[in-house]
Parts: sequence; C-alpha cells; structure tokens
Amino acid sequence: MIVSGQEAGKSKPEPDIFILTAQKLGVNPECCLVVEDSANGIKAANAAGMICMAYQGPGADPKEQKEADAIMQLWMML
Repeated sequence: MIVSGQEAGKSKPEPDIFILTAQKLGVNPECCLVVEDSANGIKAANAAGMICMAYQGPGADPKEQKEADAIMQLWMML
C-alpha cells in the first residue's frame, strides 16, 4: 500500500500520513512501528502515537533522532 502526503492532506511533522495509513490498514496507531531517518518523520510518528525507530544511514544526523524510541545503525559492506 502506498499513502502519500497529498492524500493525507498535511506533510510531516504533522501525523496525518501515519494516522491515515493505520486507518487504511485497520490497525490502531499504538500497534504500529515507524522506521524514520528524519526529525520531522520522528515527530510525526510520535504525534500519531506510534513506536518510532530511527534509522542511522549515511548522512543521518544522530542529534536529530533523539526523540525516537530506538535507534538502529545499519552499515552496508561492499
């Protein structure tokens, strides 16, 4: 399923896109896990009442991810 910010009406950090997605899936927001890399995405997940895991990929600023419930670091090996 794809849900866009245009469909939700507001963009992050507003929680609308996450709440709309949960509604379409028929699940309670508190049962959802959001994986995000941006501060606005983390704020939106928190405002939606969802669990948020920050992804620290290349270019991510760990200081902007402190509001996440957990942080994961994945590094690709070439």
